[in-house]
Amino acid sequence: MESLVHADEAIDFQPMENNDKVHIVSDKLVSDSKAGIAEFSGNVRVTQGATIITSDSLKIFYDKNKKDKRPETHTESIEKLIVSGNVKIIMDNMVATTLQAEYIIKNKVLILTGAGSKVIKGNDSVSGSRIILYRTEGRVIVEGGSKSRVKAVFTPGNKGIK
Repeated sequence: MESLVHADEAIDFQPMENNDKVHIVSDKLVSDSKAGIAEFSGNVRVTQGATIITSDSLKIFYDKNKKDKRPETHTESIEKLIVSGNVKIIMDNMVATTLQAEYIIKNKVLILTGAGSKVIKGNDSVSGSRIILYRTEGRVIVEGGSKSRVKAVFTPGNKGIK
């Protein structure tokens, strides 16, 4: 079951793309520079500006062939983030809860997966087994699962989930 929700503005989710420092706190960090992966686990909390992400684990995937354009840092560019286990993403005007979330930096796409995935903005909400937020396009796709259907609540006069 698929539902398409159109929005007037882009999704306001910008992890690791703006100039605000990213702060990550966890119980453990395992980094493998050859594989291009860093994994934070145990009570993970990520903050960047007004964005807060909490989860059981966070994997950061780097493009091993692409270096940051700022020569003084020599850091590898981030391709995508995967957070899993008790995921909660709080943004300026939206809260998302899910079992797993993947954010693809290049395409600015946030994918929430798992039964009961939900996005709440004000009094409006959508839930399903899979929610895809296309940040640049201001588009949302919500899919139900084999045992659940898409649920949405919209308040008249509001702009919905965007």
